[in-house]
Amino acid sequence: MATPYSDGADTPTMTEVIQGLTDLRDALVHLSLALHDYQFALYAHEDDAAALLKDQILEQARLHEPRLP
Repeated sequence: MATPYSDGADTPTMTEVIQGLTDLRDALVHLSLALHDYQFALYAHEDDAAALLKDQILEQARLHEPRLP
């Protein structure tokens, strides 16, 4: 059974679609920046920094995970 959206309909409103796409864009920007930092740390042979950045990437992914109603 589908979960109704804010207006009680079975489909999202355009505002909800746009907000979802905006959230997804923001998450992808954060992930891209984190991956860039992770790649830099790997090339610099900074194993500890790379491990820390990997943890940060995973945390950012969890925080910005798209939420379905």
